[in-house]
Amino acid sequence: PAPTGCGGPTINLNSGMSQGTIQTALYNAPSCALIVFAAGTYNINSSLTIPCSSKLTLTGPVASPATAIISGTFANSSLFSMSGCSGVTIEYLGFNGGRPSAGGGSGVYVGPLSSNITISYNNFWGMQANASNTGSMAGIFFDGNSSQWDNNLVMNWNTFGAQGDCSAVMNAQKDDGGLCSAILFQNSNTNVTGNNNTVAYLEEGFKILPQRYCANCTFDNNDFGYTHRIAIEFQVFTAKGPMFIEHNSFHDFVNSYYSTMGISTPCCFDGNEAVNSTVSDNVLIANTPAPNAPPEYIPFAIEFWGHGSLAQNNLIQGYWANGITWGLVSTTTAIQYNNICGPNMAANKWYVSNEEHQTTALITTPNTTS
Repeated sequence: PAPTGCGGPTINLNSGMSQGTIQTALYNAPSCALIVFAAGTYNINSSLTIPCSSKLTLTGPVASPATAIISGTFANSSLFSMSGCSGVTIEYLGFNGGRPSAGGGSGVYVGPLSSNITISYNNFWGMQANASNTGSMAGIFFDGNSSQWDNNLVMNWNTFGAQGDCSAVMNAQKDDGGLCSAILFQNSNTNVTGNNNTVAYLEEGFKILPQRYCANCTFDNNDFGYTHRIAIEFQVFTAKGPMFIEHNSFHDFVNSYYSTMGISTPCCFDGNEAVNSTVSDNVLIANTPAPNAPPEYIPFAIEFWGHGSLAQNNLIQGYWANGITWGLVSTTTAIQYNNICGPNMAANKWYVSNEEHQTTALITTPNTTS
């Protein structure tokens, strides 16, 4: 759909304008303005700052792939930057981070305490690993800490990654942390939607850093291919309400090693909180073995924890060592109606395994295995 803004005037930009002229136009834009970047490549040498007072909509022409490209090669920073904003929309733009040799290439930085942010129908590529600034390696980076909450975030219909991105770590057989990613959350969030995105050729897909929270978060119908580490990773104590990981596809992992996984959710057992995360109807295919197997194997299709959580109707095939492995759970946690098959899982009967050697009597039947 064509962007409309929220009722303000249209301001047209073109690639012949200087960065200073473009930045001034953004600062001076009235409330609810629709900022239209005409087709072309906009070469910038530092971040463009989005003012937070105006509820701007920034867009290129309606096209896929994007024809308005924001491009830069500066390290340890993002092409667009905003902090504490509400009501900003970014659509139909290409963000080429240029794979700076010192690391970085992030497309959009969102600072703490932001709300009602929509980032959809964009293309992100040119991210590089080993930057000194943690967030500058992600296509979209949400900054903050566990007590700084963002609300109402929408990231739909974006593409992340291109062949050659994250090249500093994609061949490594060691754990570099998964920071060269599509979307990275360093804050806590409520009401998050990340649907219908495509992720390829990155170290990691979606990652929430440890000791953060995510309440009412949905990640649905995304495709993850050619990732190196973990496609979706939500670390310990990151859920604080319902969380849904459903109808996603995972395949063609690159240079798999001991930290490669499809979904990792050791996230959902926080004291007395029943978070009820749901991991369902996903397809996880390890269609090529780890390059050093044996002894190296691809450890888990799904690493699954959670008080009252549900893993069901997932299709797991290929060279995984374990299908679904569970950790801290409750008696109401259920792993059932999954179809799990593959030679390594069959050899050890690790279709459903107990990662943390717990004694909890969770529900683990019925599943179909072979």
